[in-house]
Amino acid sequence: MDKWFLLDNGKIVGPFDLTEAQKLVASNPYLYAWQPSYTHWTPVNQISQFTIADNIPTPPVDIPEELMDAFVEGERQLISKLDNLDEQMSPITGDISKVTEELNRYQKLTHSLNNEIKTAIAAIEQQYAALQQNLVTKSKLT
Repeated sequence: MDKWFLLDNGKIVGPFDLTEAQKLVASNPYLYAWQPSYTHWTPVNQISQFTIADNIPTPPVDIPEELMDAFVEGERQLISKLDNLDEQMSPITGDISKVTEELNRYQKLTHSLNNEIKTAIAAIEQQYAALQQNLVTKSKLT
């Protein structure tokens, strides 16, 4: 006669003879079972010695009308809120577009000014170098 061990939420119980194990499995079909001839723990619903009654309720064929009405109303409210957000976002989107245009314009302007400033500084440095050369030349003459 085989002895059965059952695993319930991490606790091993047993050993039980087959009749005792079947009684426990009937009240809890989510157990795992093991006996010395097994290599690993097995769900009891996969062991032929244990018959599991199907007490699973069948799902309803139709969704209850109250539930459907509540869902549709919730969907309407969500759509209304999204439409309201879209209306509020429209002016902001336009403003962002204007700010982006202004930023691009200022970038071009500062880039252009940077080039002009570099050219002006180069010209001043050339004039400064020429003045220094003139001073050196005049100081040698005197």
